[in-house]
Amino acid sequence: MKFFNPTSAFALLAGLLTVIGCERQEQIFEPHSYEDLRGHTISILEGSVQQDIANNELKDFDINAVYFNNVTDCMLAVRQGKAEMFFGCDIQAFNEAFKEQHLKVCHIIDDFKMPFAFGVKKGNTELLGKCNDFIDSLKRSGELDEIHDRWFKPTDNGYHECIKIEPAPTDPGTEENVLKIGISGVKDPAEVLIDNKWTGMEIELLQRFAALNGYALKIDTYDFSSLIPALQSDKVDIISATVLISDERKAKIDFASPNADLIGVFIVADQNVNETGLWARIKRSAYSSLIKENRWKLIMEGLWATILITILSLLGGSILGGFICAMRMSSIKWVRNFAKGYIYALRNIPILVFLMIMFYVVLAHSGLSAVTVAIIAFSISSAAFISEIYRTGIQSVDKGQTEAGRALGCSAFQTFLRIVAPQAIRISLPIFKNECITLLKSTSIVGFISIIDLTKASDLIRSASFEAFFPLITITIFYFIIASLLTGLLDLLLKRI
Repeated sequence: MKFFNPTSAFALLAGLLTVIGCERQEQIFEPHSYEDLRGHTISILEGSVQQDIANNELKDFDINAVYFNNVTDCMLAVRQGKAEMFFGCDIQAFNEAFKEQHLKVCHIIDDFKMPFAFGVKKGNTELLGKCNDFIDSLKRSGELDEIHDRWFKPTDNGYHECIKIEPAPTDPGTEENVLKIGISGVKDPAEVLIDNKWTGMEIELLQRFAALNGYALKIDTYDFSSLIPALQSDKVDIISATVLISDERKAKIDFASPNADLIGVFIVADQNVNETGLWARIKRSAYSSLIKENRWKLIMEGLWATILITILSLLGGSILGGFICAMRMSSIKWVRNFAKGYIYALRNIPILVFLMIMFYVVLAHSGLSAVTVAIIAFSISSAAFISEIYRTGIQSVDKGQTEAGRALGCSAFQTFLRIVAPQAIRISLPIFKNECITLLKSTSIVGFISIIDLTKASDLIRSASFEAFFPLITITIFYFIIASLLTGLLDLLLKRI
């Protein structure tokens, strides 16, 4: 049974090569101007201002741009030799894993200096006014400069000593007066994950703002390119991810008063370092990925979300699939055609696209949690496949057995329940087992709608540690165990039938 796709396998191999420090081509590319980028491969964050620059100002420079949905992957692409340079901002150099991964800023772009601020949905003038008043008051008192300097100049002990108030909970535990915040994962020092709780420069500002206005914070993570859609669909009230203020973004959302300025930089691999021994690198990687800051607890949180979504989606899909199967085999033409259309449509829509349509469009204003939306989406999608599994099993039972049951005086329902269904289940169960495994693996996409499942937990750990191998291999083992347990239970059921 194949439990992960080639993309995952490539990521695991790339992570292992990083851990064991295998030889790669020497990196001597150190650009100092846009002109130097001609003909080279650079990594860029999706949805960033740098992407706009690459697509517009540098479109004739014959640049091979590779795009990633988080800063960590942009940097790891440089570290692993998949890109020669990362076109980022100076804030990325403050990440504690930046030096551990032997990266360096080779050039500061003097004319790239842009402010970043909190983003608010257009029309929400009350919240925007409160944000502006709050930021402006911090500027007048000098507190904003103090907060900025403290977070941008951490001590040797890391960010622990920078925390002035308790890290914000990811779930305030109440729905009353909740301020929903959208971030894009770890972006030290603006958003920092410590002991699986969010803190950082922008998070501290939001905590102060929430305390002043009587809000409880609820923080969710999205891909950077999904932040504005999440804001527009009312999934969040404020986006906070060092979002640079640009004319294109101002046409879609409103920005509060700027928090600070970011400067564009070129980041490359630093070759002037002495690599430590293999065993020391492995231990460092394992500690940074799983033990430090109790990051293994994030894996456990993701494990529970994955199991919950998988089990409830299988249950919902199985029940709904039964109804769709009954409609598909109905003698009424329009009922039968409706079921055919349902099956045809759901089987041909990518589950990721369907999930995002349900989250950002169909159920955008329903007030349902992301987990509930995911369960509904997976149930509806899997029902199309499960209904066909049921129908195949039922049609595989010889019609003569149905006729024999009716001849013995059994009703149609009794005949189906006692004669047809047991045989159909035995025929369908091996195929149903494959659908269960497929559904389990499909849940790895729920991170796109801000759910921390196994895969999203791995992404957050990679964002914090810049280590790929141990987070990925750990969740791979968990997926393998869950899949094995599912198939084992179904095999046991098959033997008892």
